[in-house]
Amino acid sequence: MQNETASHGINFDALGRDRQSLDLASESVELEVPGLNLFYGAKQALFDVRMNIPKQRVTAFIGPSGCGKSTLLRC
Repeated sequence: MQNETASHGINFDALGRDRQSLDLASESVELEVPGLNLFYGAKQALFDVRMNIPKQRVTAFIGPSGCGKSTLLRC
């Protein structure tokens, strides 16, 4: 029997199915952020954000309060 460390993550072995990964190179891009820097006056809020959001895929922005999730979505 293996020793398993409890975490807040999903135990895919317990679900009885393989973890699927997404190859973004083969996906159609709906939204591309090529290197966004956002300032409020002299205060920088977003630092060189780069991402591709694939078309017709569920995308979640997860992070602590104040990290820039909503700020990015408003751009």
